[in-house]
Amino acid sequence: MTDINGRLAFNVNSLTSNPSTASSVLAQLQAAGVYIVRIDFSWNIIEPSDGTFDWTATDTAMLAAQANGVQVMGIVDYCALWANDGSSIFTPPSNSTQYAAFAAAIATRYGQNGTLWSTAPGSLTFRPLISLEIWNEPNGNWFWLPGASPTAYATLAAAAIIAIRTVDPSIKLLVCGDWWCLNADYSNGYWLAPLLAAPENIASLVDAFAVHPYPDPKNLGPDDITGSTTNRYFSTSISISQGILEDAGINKPIWVTEIGWTTGGDEATTAVSQAQQSTNLSRAVTRTLDEFDCPIVAVYSFDLAEGAAAEFNGTFESATDLAAWTGLGATIALDTSKSHSGSSSLKVTATGGTPAAAYRNGGDNVDVGKSYTLSAWVYGPPGGQFFSVVARVLRPWRLLCQ
Repeated sequence: MTDINGRLAFNVNSLTSNPSTASSVLAQLQAAGVYIVRIDFSWNIIEPSDGTFDWTATDTAMLAAQANGVQVMGIVDYCALWANDGSSIFTPPSNSTQYAAFAAAIATRYGQNGTLWSTAPGSLTFRPLISLEIWNEPNGNWFWLPGASPTAYATLAAAAIIAIRTVDPSIKLLVCGDWWCLNADYSNGYWLAPLLAAPENIASLVDAFAVHPYPDPKNLGPDDITGSTTNRYFSTSISISQGILEDAGINKPIWVTEIGWTTGGDEATTAVSQAQQSTNLSRAVTRTLDEFDCPIVAVYSFDLAEGAAAEFNGTFESATDLAAWTGLGATIALDTSKSHSGSSSLKVTATGGTPAAAYRNGGDNVDVGKSYTLSAWVYGPPGGQFFSVVARVLRPWRLLCQ
């Protein structure tokens, strides 16, 4: 069985675009065994004018994540209109240092010693923010205008990474690692190799490369290797990037920070059925984590505010949808026949029955519902007691059921 604990995430746009639903969304995801989300930190919304910040929406989302023990993968996305020519948030800034300052401001507020946590209610010590991704899909001419530029992106990314590291070196930092790009004239080009060749030596600065292995056309399945005129298949999109990194002598992981299949909406011509979506996603998650050995896979997307008609790129509007394909073992039924091991510490949450006794380090009490960063041994009674197991940081662990 594929071990998805601490490796399966969901993109959740509504956590920041509609923060009033944050608690509901996180509760639904937790019910399905998902404890990592990827969200936007939109520069144009948070800093609408130079030096004036509005953290209202992201504070709500981050406090909800903290309270629910959900980790956050953030995106430092796009541009404030005051920092470019004002034409579009997808036009890069005129000065990379301004983008870098915004990226650092996110780390200052939400990092391990973030200013939000010093004023937050309660005494929770858990810090949700685990990573920041520099821009979203800069390899496409839809999110980087007028067209993809690996060299310009390298300059922007290097400035942001250095600024974030100065504030909080614990945050994992990601750059776009797709092998291909779409130019201003809609011709196809190469992205990853030119990015690595840029003078900023971007590979030495990052922790991981983010890949979005959507097939082209999008109704191709995760095992298809024919039918694309652009050689963009799910599997080759990951393996080609891995090969480019290996050939360059770069030992950095690839995180799949978006993958999904549309069931309708504005991309209905390449839609699949919900049943096929479920099959595709289950297979894609399995291949990503097992075959390609990627640490993280983030499905796009989950939003309570969006109905079935708007389900483009894999949107789930309820936990019922989500439960249709999450039979990958996120929630473990404790019984005398099971023993589980992995490389992460645990958060243990009782979801039914009488809370079991839980111990770590051979005897220290573990409070159910809290997270721990040391090796953990968790014991529970047989007969239907369930616990959700959530990865926190890289530490050896095992779960014994007796």
